[in-house]
Amino acid sequence: MVAGASRGGPAKIATLSSCLFGTLTGSAVANVYATGTFSIPLMKKSGFKPEFAGAVEAAASTGGQIMPPIMGAAAFVMADNLSVPYIKIALAALIPAVLYYYSIWMMIEFRCRRDGINGEDRADLPKWTFIRKRLYLFSPIVILFTMLCLGYSPLLACFSTIVLCFGLSFLKRDTWLLPKRLVETFTDAGQSACMVAVALAGAGIIVVAVTKTGFALTLGSMILSLSHNITMVALILIAIVTIIFGMGMPTTASYVIAAALSATSLIQLGINPMAAHLFILYFAVISNITPPVAIAAYAGANLAGSDPMKTGVEAFMVAMAGYLVPFMFVVNPVLVLQGATTVQIVWSATTAVLGVTLMAAGIQGYLKTSLPNWTRVLLIVSAILLIDPGIMTDVIGLCVGVFVWFVQFKISKDNKPA
Repeated sequence: MVAGASRGGPAKIATLSSCLFGTLTGSAVANVYATGTFSIPLMKKSGFKPEFAGAVEAAASTGGQIMPPIMGAAAFVMADNLSVPYIKIALAALIPAVLYYYSIWMMIEFRCRRDGINGEDRADLPKWTFIRKRLYLFSPIVILFTMLCLGYSPLLACFSTIVLCFGLSFLKRDTWLLPKRLVETFTDAGQSACMVAVALAGAGIIVVAVTKTGFALTLGSMILSLSHNITMVALILIAIVTIIFGMGMPTTASYVIAAALSATSLIQLGINPMAAHLFILYFAVISNITPPVAIAAYAGANLAGSDPMKTGVEAFMVAMAGYLVPFMFVVNPVLVLQGATTVQIVWSATTAVLGVTLMAAGIQGYLKTSLPNWTRVLLIVSAILLIDPGIMTDVIGLCVGVFVWFVQFKISKDNKPA
């Protein structure tokens, strides 16, 4: 109903549903299988290639762990590492997360324009009355976020939400949590908790080992030495290390290990602590769709019946904003609401949205018409300049983007039939 009638409606709804569901599961692979079972066949039916359908689902499912208000378990660990309330983490992560999902949305939009894929017939979409009767199901998320904003502990907020969910189950006969179903619920919850606990325990052992042996200090010194104290080089090295740790490892565990090894190095380079930890968290999350070990993309490929490596590469391209934005907010932490005025934040967010739009057009090869390769390169350069917070880069990026738009406008006008 929200986007079903627009171009690529099933893919856009898959993005939205995976975002919402991902905040609850905290696992990219579990999210892919839970929502992709329904969304991927719909995307294929509407005209998307299997690789793209699996990639969209994988990219959207992965981003759930960085989308406020709930995010994944690693964000709560990050709040503890920084000794700040969780709500500050959620607020700092908001703009980059919105940019991430907006970029996926625009990737879908330009792919649909390029391939001529249209939306669903409005007559086949759910009616508003059907949705309205089920809006109460969002109340646990609202209560959880409200309690976190009011300063209650995550433990009390989660417990209150669980109690509310139990009460809401009795509003509909087929969802009653009677003893048998309650036992199944506790069993599933216990298994999920055990997985997280084992991952954290393993990560804790590794963290203690690398700390006590001095490996953490050695790796930090190596990064600073290899980068020659050049911030961008150090960021690239730490991004690579974090992605390697995240390959096949739960996000929380990979974040804990990477933060223990490299967060101090970033802070020593003068980087804002919030931006430094968010940088590490982003790459721990996005390692799930980074080839060659893109486990979320492989799960999407399994459901889509596509080639796993091609799906992984496609997911990498769809989620390109997730690789670029962290570098931008580390160099200039305006995008994570650190040390900036409201005007600066609004301006940076606006130009970043424009940059993400142009980047999606450049990667998909379509703006007003199909893009030649040289204009695609110019659009991607323009996008990077616009995403980077800064007046000079914004002006140059805007000029390049306007130039490409005028070229496209002239081409589309010349190609119109007389």
